[in-house]
Amino acid sequence: MSEQWKNPPTEEVHLRNGKVIQAEVNGKTLDGQSGSIFNDGDPLDVELVNGQWQEKGYTPTPADEALYAQLLTVQVVGAIQQAYTDGKITDLETYNRLYEVARKADGQVRKLLDMLEQADTDPFSVSPGETDHETIEGHLQDLSERETGIPPEEL
Repeated sequence: MSEQWKNPPTEEVHLRNGKVIQAEVNGKTLDGQSGSIFNDGDPLDVELVNGQWQEKGYTPTPADEALYAQLLTVQVVGAIQQAYTDGKITDLETYNRLYEVARKADGQVRKLLDMLEQADTDPFSVSPGETDHETIEGHLQDLSERETGIPPEEL
């Protein structure tokens, strides 16, 4: 007999206060997109957003978004390499161009993540409001054109 009841499976859950906890998601809906957890004895409603459990009302921080973007760029680089290996991209010049753009995009996101992490640890390293979405998009566009030589709208 399984002893799963002693150690139920837990999920990483992002709370509105910015903390990330491990918790068992109970009472999942039929579609599996929402449920509830207990945090320090308090029941909380959670939902599955982009494959990540979040407390309802949670708004990802710019650093969360940058980390998600970094994970996606790594997947894109891997997909390009796999497509070339599988023969789906037969033209070496096309492969090299796609790979280079994806690699540079990954580098840009890493720089952005570093900038956001620095802002979290050293609040005086950036001016107030510099981590809002418009500023982040501006940094990405600047980095994109500077790093690749390709205007962002062409990527």
